[in-house]
Amino acid sequence: MRKLWDGEFGLAATFWLWWFVGNLAIGGIATMVPFWGIVSLAWYIVTSVAVWKAGTRYQGADAWKVLSRICLFAVPILTVLITLLLFGAFFAMLMGMAS
Repeated sequence: MRKLWDGEFGLAATFWLWWFVGNLAIGGIATMVPFWGIVSLAWYIVTSVAVWKAGTRYQGADAWKVLSRICLFAVPILTVLITLLLFGAFFAMLMGMAS
C-alpha cells in the first residue's frame, strides 16, 4: 500500500490498474453494499494521490501527466452532474405524474 501511495508503480499502471479499474470495481461493490461507500471514497482518495505522485515521477510526455490529472478532477465533477441531471429528470417525471 505504501508503494501505491508513493506512486512507485509508474503512471500507466497506477492510473489504469489501481485508479481506473480499482475505482470501477469498488464503486460497483458500493452500489450493492451500503457501507462500502466509505471504502470507495477512501480508495478514490488513495489512488488519486498515487496518480498525482506517479505523474510527478513520470519522465515521458507531459501530455500523459496532464491528462491523468485532469481525469482526477473531471470524473467526480461529471459524476455529480450526471447524478443531479438524473435526479432532476426523475423529479420532473414525478411532478408530471402528480398533476
